[in-house]
Amino acid sequence: MGNVYLTRAWRPQEPHPGDTFTGVLERFGSQLLKASVTLKSEIDANQRPFRASTWFTYKMIPSVEKLEPEVRQLVMIQPTTLACRSIWAAEGTIEINEDFNDELHFLRPKDIVFAEYFPYLELSVGYGRVLATL
Repeated sequence: MGNVYLTRAWRPQEPHPGDTFTGVLERFGSQLLKASVTLKSEIDANQRPFRASTWFTYKMIPSVEKLEPEVRQLVMIQPTTLACRSIWAAEGTIEINEDFNDELHFLRPKDIVFAEYFPYLELSVGYGRVLATL
């Protein structure tokens, strides 16, 4: 439940080194997440990852009886890549803000290890695995 938009248009099918774009997530009038990517170079086909990156998410189910959530879980998901064209190495930044009724700030990274851009990616996302109940 929120608005997702890009800060400017770009050429998703014709990327070039130095292209920068930013995605923003807003919910209830507050900016919760802002992620920027600057493309460096296309990754050689022989050096591409064999699978999609592991995803981590925070699952929260609010309580109807109290202020604390009924369920809070850290979940890991490993999607399966069905189709992929080029992959670009990139530099990335991410800002995750806190706001009322928001759960994303629990996933703030300490460091960005790497960033990639996929102009076309088709995934199959199955079930996840609960890593921790908080």
